[in-house]
Amino acid sequence: MIHNKILKIFDLTGKIAFVTGASEGTLGFFMAEALAEAGATVSVSSKTADLSPTLENLKEKGSVGIALKMDVADPQSVKEGFMEIEKKFGKINIVINSAGTIIRKPALEMTIEEWQSVINVDLTGTWLVDREAARLMIRKGTSHGGRIINVSSQLGSVVGMLPESAYYASKAGIIHLTKALAVEWAKYGINVNCIAPGPFYPTKMTADLTKEPGLLEALAKRTLKGRVGDPSKDLKGAIIYLASDSSDYMTGQTIYVEGGWLCL
Repeated sequence: MIHNKILKIFDLTGKIAFVTGASEGTLGFFMAEALAEAGATVSVSSKTADLSPTLENLKEKGSVGIALKMDVADPQSVKEGFMEIEKKFGKINIVINSAGTIIRKPALEMTIEEWQSVINVDLTGTWLVDREAARLMIRKGTSHGGRIINVSSQLGSVVGMLPESAYYASKAGIIHLTKALAVEWAKYGINVNCIAPGPFYPTKMTADLTKEPGLLEALAKRTLKGRVGDPSKDLKGAIIYLASDSSDYMTGQTIYVEGGWLCL
């Protein structure tokens, strides 16, 4: 029998959460779902995607948040998004940076505009969202116990088999940015951690992996588990841990959820 005391430290009831890049079919969609299932009120954002399916899914889990059209690479858009959250809920407790993009193209063929577009969303966007989240937490007095979770990748530590140099660089930067912000904001009581997923399928970002024969199977064999991750269940435990009181003594860290990829 599980004691209620241990379950309580994972309970997010009463917490106000926000997940970027949470349209249907993304990892952010399932991260938002996990927060809602743990009791949080979850708002979500996307730059262009329809968020109605996400909101409907969250509503079914008992969470009634708002949907924001936010460009994480635009400082004003990010600022206005957090103003909307503050206006609606008065505070923020948990933020997950899941917005991201990728360009699979050899470095010799990539333009500076393509390179910058990936860095702007994945790395600069993470910094901008983190900064506004921390400002709101500090201003509203919720910084003690505040949780910021950045999303990197196992490819932030090792290079993969595909030509994605800007993506690799941005994801490596997110891991180090997490540490830097954890150092700066520890005095305010804000925990800044990172989750680094391995290959997950199906998601919007990995939907094209089946176009190249044998690639998905090769990614699965590359892991110790012999399979790719299931976004509907394999990330949820790590997300709730980092978002809840159970990780109160943990900051500046990266949790790799990658099926043992980095052991090989």
